[in-house]
Amino acid sequence: MDMDCADFKVAAVLPAGGSGLRMNLSLPKQFYRVLDKPLIAYTIEAFERVPWVKRIIVTVSEDYESLMNNLIESEGYQKTKISAAARTRHRSIYNGIKELEAGVESS
Repeated sequence: MDMDCADFKVAAVLPAGGSGLRMNLSLPKQFYRVLDKPLIAYTIEAFERVPWVKRIIVTVSEDYESLMNNLIESEGYQKTKISAAARTRHRSIYNGIKELEAGVESS
């Protein structure tokens, strides 16, 4: 199979709504810088490079929406959008899937 194409649409939901509480951090770990960029950037970039991944939804808490939007804009991510995180990981993923469905219905 040619790894540069797929005969179906692929999307990713990346749950990034954690608060960093267990790690006792002042900032959620997904935004901590590792080798001069936020940790979440490495994951987003991996999916952005895959040609057959068409959409990426990152679920993020309301408190960090602007930080994530700034990252998306400054890095020039073309496939990545955000969605609201929820109180639990599985509800955050559900929100991301609903965001994907909304995008399909509007296109």
